[in-house]
Amino acid sequence: MPLNYRMRIYKALFFSVLLVLTACKSNSVPSDVIPPETMVPVLVDLHIVDGGLYNVSQAPDSMYKYGMGNYKQVFKKHHVDSLAFRKSFKYYTTNPKLMTEIYDNVVKTLQAKYDSLNKVIVKPKAAPAVPPTNAVPAK
Repeated sequence: MPLNYRMRIYKALFFSVLLVLTACKSNSVPSDVIPPETMVPVLVDLHIVDGGLYNVSQAPDSMYKYGMGNYKQVFKKHHVDSLAFRKSFKYYTTNPKLMTEIYDNVVKTLQAKYDSLNKVIVKPKAAPAVPPTNAVPAK
């Protein structure tokens, strides 16, 4: 067999094995990663905390001072620690399909909260019209 023909066979075999190995990748979430149904409420609350920090001074110390306690409360509320969250977030960022599904649910939840707040907030009524100063008083 000529050398050129062998190289073609080796290349085809290599890419076939590579294709099979990548196709066998599991779509299940590992046990040490926060499941998507838990990750969504955690991310919703973290984004709400981020939004609340928008008006805080952007100095590094003040962001840590005002933000860290809020982040710890979110993790405590959902029974998650920051290390598990970081590991899970890193896992989901390497799986764009899962991350897209999670963030679709995060956006839906935040939009629902925003809409419910808009229904509760009472819009100020229009001020009554002031009669012109040159109007003739009624008798």
